[in-house]
Amino acid sequence: MRFYPILAVALAVTACSPSPDAGIASNSASTANAAAPVAANRSAPAVPVKAQPIRLSQKTDALEFDYRIPAAAAAIPDLANMLRDRAEKGKASILKERADYDKDMPADAPRYPFSFSTDWSVAADLPQLLVLESEGYQFTGGAHGMPIYQTLYWDKVQNHEIPLDALFTHRAKALATVHPAFCAQLDRQRAKKRNVAVADLKKDAGPVDDFTACPAFGDGIEVVFTHPVGGKFGRIDFIVPPYVAGPYAEGDYRVELPIPKAMIPYIAKRYRPSFPGTGG
Repeated sequence: MRFYPILAVALAVTACSPSPDAGIASNSASTANAAAPVAANRSAPAVPVKAQPIRLSQKTDALEFDYRIPAAAAAIPDLANMLRDRAEKGKASILKERADYDKDMPADAPRYPFSFSTDWSVAADLPQLLVLESEGYQFTGGAHGMPIYQTLYWDKVQNHEIPLDALFTHRAKALATVHPAFCAQLDRQRAKKRNVAVADLKKDAGPVDDFTACPAFGDGIEVVFTHPVGGKFGRIDFIVPPYVAGPYAEGDYRVELPIPKAMIPYIAKRYRPSFPGTGG
């Protein structure tokens, strides 16, 4: 996973708006034979136009900014506008931090550009839900920047964003069905990075150590339903950022698990058609 600023290019915004695909009827008199193609054109379905990804970027001495929106999101006007707005607000916030930083630093102190990047990608595109996940980076001074992860669930039927909690009747009980498997896989990944079994580390550090204990599912861990199969989610991924399950040097952890049958009763009725083992 990356831990360096994504270099942005000159300010550029790329988007594509669908153009109408309708036949043009003549106003002049025509024969019945000549009018037939016009009628056919009127009844023919519109040819869908694929939207293009959007990229907002800017590079100055003060800021390296890069924000990417995939085509699937760009094709939904309300979603694309929402992400554009978040991009502009994020950029404005970083620029304000940079201005405050410049005021506090001595005039002869070295200056490094602050960074703000977000790269959204499609985790799942189902008939009912579009799931986006992003990997980003933010640097506002200090020893190093921080990777930033986000997940977005968009209800394509109601055309609005929904929080993760909306997928469940009881979020804690739903996620509890995968927590043991999550902990087991996380420990295997930590052992591989550290060249020592986590169980051996716990003997010395104790279970209260954040870097040996298994973290609870909180705000720091992203929950991503993904890997669609047959119009339904196939797996559930957990993105664990630095400092949650290990030191910064270890980077992030990504745990991928199948969706257990035990979770389905805790899925909200409205969204059960998007999950395995259900009708719809």
